[in-house]
Order: sequence, then C-alpha cells, then structure tokens
Amino acid sequence: MTSLLLVHSPLLGPSSWAKVAAAAGSHFETVVVADIRHALGEGPQMWPHMIRLAKDAGRQLEGEITVVGHSGAGAILPGVGAALGSRLGRLVFVDAVVPPRMGGHRYPDTIREWVIARAEA
Repeated sequence: MTSLLLVHSPLLGPSSWAKVAAAAGSHFETVVVADIRHALGEGPQMWPHMIRLAKDAGRQLEGEITVVGHSGAGAILPGVGAALGSRLGRLVFVDAVVPPRMGGHRYPDTIREWVIARAEA
C-alpha cells in the first residue's frame, strides 16, 4: 500500500496540485495535498513550520509514502522525509529546488527581491 503526499510551492497554494491529485487517485491508496501556506508569516521559522505542516498532512496517510514537492518545496523535502521516518518511500522533485548537500537552502537575493516586489505590489 503506497500513499502520495503532494507539497505545493511556497509561492502557490494547494490548488496547484488539484488536477494531479485527482489523476493520481487511481494509482495510490490515498492522496493528500499538504497546505504549507500558514508557515509563510513565520520569518526564519518558516522552513521548520512548513516541514511540520507537511508531516502533519502525512499523518492522514497509511503505508509507505511517496512525497512529491514542486518548486521551492524541494528545499524542505529532505526534512519532510526525515520527519516521516520509516514510512518514507521516495522523494520526488518536480521542477523543484534541490537542496545543497551541506547546510541550509538559501534563495539568491535576486529571487527574494523579485518575490518581495510582487508581494508588495
């Protein structure tokens, strides 16, 4: 029995996975889309909070869990996988950030400035 946990980009919402979740339902025991939006206002604690939210969404699932992250969610996939422990089957990065081997992920200043400018507009 394999379940699917989809993690949306921090810049998008869970609805970005809606069509994939619907299509994947016939291939997995259960499909859940984690909602990590509530972590965005947490400042430096945003990343650990996103991991907790995704892990909590994974609690609804049974059996082995395949975790799929899109875009910036790739930065938290190793943390989500570690939080799921032995229930983790695989991590899948979909057009996603691949975190560094050592240390934490950090967005380049140009991307951060671009996002902030759009959020302020």
